[in-house]
Order: sequence, then structure tokens, then C-alpha cells
Amino acid sequence: MSYPDRPNRIAVVTGVGSGIGRALTRALAQGGAHVAASDIDLAGLAETRALCPDGGVTAYRLGVADRDAVLAHAELALGPVIGDPILA
Repeated sequence: MSYPDRPNRIAVVTGVGSGIGRALTRALAQGGAHVAASDIDLAGLAETRALCPDGGVTAYRLGVADRDAVLAHAELALGPVIGDPILA
């Protein structure tokens, strides 16, 4: 995944503490997108962020079972960004 023609792209990815979420976060960050990465597991979240050392990841603690928290997270993560979001 590469977005050289869209440097202001942001990806919002949940469940980044392991597995598919972690892999997706790494691929998007390596491709040039900024990733708003979230997970309820702080240790897994920190591990994923450490695997993306170029500063392309902002980490958020989030439990997706809380609808209001998810909506607040989306507003926080996407509010300051210019460009079209990538929702994953």
C-alpha cells in the first residue's frame, strides 16, 4: 500500500495490538499514510507503535464496545487531518 500522491492520508485502524490490525498498521505506515492506531491492550498497542519507528503512528487506547468512545475517537483522530480518510 502506497500513497505517494496523497501525503495527507490518514488511516484509522482498531485492534492494532496484534494480528491483522498490527499488520495493517505497519503496511499503511510504511506506505506513507499516518495511522491513528487503537487497541484496548496497551502493551500490544505500544509494541505495534514501536514497530513503526518513522513517526507515522499515533496510538490511542480504545475499547470498541463503547459506541460513544468510538465516535469520540473518530472525531479526535480525524479532526486535525487534511485529506480523505482511510477507514479500516
